[in-house]
Amino acid sequence: MKSVFAGTYFDGNSSRPHSAQITLGSGQLQIMYQAPDQAVPVIVYWQPSRIQKEILGDQEFTSLCYGNYPVQRLEINDPEFKENFEKQYQPIPYNQAPVILPSSKIRPWFWITAAILLVSALSFYFWGLPRLADKVARIMPQATDEYLGKQLYQQVVQTENAKPELTREVRGFMRQLRVNSNYRFQVTVIDESNPNAFALPGGFLVVHSSLLNRMQKPEELAALLGHEAGHVQNRHTTRALFRGLASYLFISLVLGDISGIVGVVVQNADMLKRLEYSRKLEEEADAYGFKILRQNRINPQGMLLLFQRLKQEEKASNNTNPEEFLSTHPPLTSRIHHIQKLIKEQPYKVQMTDSLAYFWNRIKKQK
Repeated sequence: MKSVFAGTYFDGNSSRPHSAQITLGSGQLQIMYQAPDQAVPVIVYWQPSRIQKEILGDQEFTSLCYGNYPVQRLEINDPEFKENFEKQYQPIPYNQAPVILPSSKIRPWFWITAAILLVSALSFYFWGLPRLADKVARIMPQATDEYLGKQLYQQVVQTENAKPELTREVRGFMRQLRVNSNYRFQVTVIDESNPNAFALPGGFLVVHSSLLNRMQKPEELAALLGHEAGHVQNRHTTRALFRGLASYLFISLVLGDISGIVGVVVQNADMLKRLEYSRKLEEEADAYGFKILRQNRINPQGMLLLFQRLKQEEKASNNTNPEEFLSTHPPLTSRIHHIQKLIKEQPYKVQMTDSLAYFWNRIKKQK
């Protein structure tokens, strides 16, 4: 019986078709295709019990679907495939009437066991899955984190109105900061009225022009960039995205589909606008930003000034827009107290470099 066929595979993450080799294995269906961005072929396995056949009039053409989200699809234009597929994976007969025990015959331990299993399943879904997703984000190779960030960056920036001149000057400012990190940071300024700034995985930072326009001193910009760099260094964005998409990512993880993990996250790039960090993660990023200020001997009062300016915006806006920077960050008062404590515990001599002042003046001219 013929077991190897040629067909077209759709991975569910994009509309791009892949020429694939389909093998009807004894326990699972194997799909092998060549992805354009990978050197070795990608192999995907389908469990026969989860495969759904589409009803089509053409007897020579077979269409198969797999999974719920994202839905994968196979198209095979070979009359032998349908017959061999049905022989290889015999459907489970359902014509036998189920045997239902009367409640009086069911022992109490059965209900106790069922309740324990239900509680365990719910606990894993609501607490275990997010923790597992967070763990995956932490141990993921840096190259994968950078690749994910690049895909998200292209998805976000292509829909926004970037400001190239202002971006060039802010990148020059960022290059003057000494930052001890494995990542190479890249800042982009976009024309946006919400006073926002956020970090993408892999070293990509996005700053809204309105937030930049509100700043009065270079220390504020240094504090902002240091804070967002802290989110990147500690993978806060990656971890938050993975926790928010834990159930989808778990399926891809079980199937060993790393490209599927990236695809799910990129498809949900809009989550970045409403991404929330815990108070602990924000303070972690603030501490990292303070460390950068200290390494560069920049006045730490700039971070306090930035927070106080944002607090004024918070009062003015009254948090009516859920996409604003202020509505997705923990209370600024506690963060101000945290930085004040660091300033008191770790005093240092302040001396702003001429290069930072130079780029700040160029930024002010662009604003």
